[in-house]
Amino acid sequence: MQIISMISICIPTYNKPKELRRLLDSIAQQTYNNFEIIISDDTPDADSIKQVIVNYPQLSICYYHHDKPLGSPENWNFAIDQAHGEYIKLMHDDDWFVSEDALTRMVEGLKNGEMVFCQSKDIDANGSMVYCKSPAKEYVEKVLEYPTHLLLGNWIGAPSCVLHQKSDLRYDKNLKWFVDIDFYIMQILQSKNHISYVPMNLVYIGVDGKRVTNECITDLQVIGKEYFYCLEKYRKLHIISFKDYCYLIYCFLRDYKLKEYNDFRPYCNSILGITIFNVYKMRKRL
Repeated sequence: MQIISMISICIPTYNKPKELRRLLDSIAQQTYNNFEIIISDDTPDADSIKQVIVNYPQLSICYYHHDKPLGSPENWNFAIDQAHGEYIKLMHDDDWFVSEDALTRMVEGLKNGEMVFCQSKDIDANGSMVYCKSPAKEYVEKVLEYPTHLLLGNWIGAPSCVLHQKSDLRYDKNLKWFVDIDFYIMQILQSKNHISYVPMNLVYIGVDGKRVTNECITDLQVIGKEYFYCLEKYRKLHIISFKDYCYLIYCFLRDYKLKEYNDFRPYCNSILGITIFNVYKMRKRL
């Protein structure tokens, strides 16, 4: 088994003691044990979470409670800031490892890379699988070639599916819907595409309808504004080609069937974006 420097398992939590217990049970069973656990707690009543943690004296847990909740993704970032490990394994409190060798498999999947992700399954409150995230080889290759195309579809999955080298990179507090996708894009570019994929289901994702992203899934106002916020961010950082910038605007217009300028304007006010919209509209008329 490959041994790397210590992994920091970062757990942002909010009022889910039962789910946190399930996650800690799965961590306690891991055969790979070179890790620490950072729990960043936004729960108003800290006792419910502390009562869970006290049952795991065998685990190296650093616990932090916030009298004033940080919210997402600041709570995620706080946990990462406290980490001492070379690698970060963010785990949401309602997700958990599938088997005792899950962490080992992810470590082995790192190879010489700086980021690895795995398959996952979404599990509802009744214990039934509702979705399996299992990207095809061509999608994985596309992520490597065109990282910004993740804006068109999250082929990686939830943050709990990812293990990455610690860096100065953090989740963008201006985002909700694209917060994980934006982080992946930046991480892939920062690591110069040194990422790998383990085609095995190693993580269960708990879905109960209460996640922040569920509030955004049908809200075009949120999706549109964040989509173009990311595009402008990448353009200003010079990490997206003009061709890809135009293509991603085209895809947004096509997918959401925006035909009029007033429909497009709430999401993008940049002169370049508006120019591309006008060219797109002109071509549709030809």
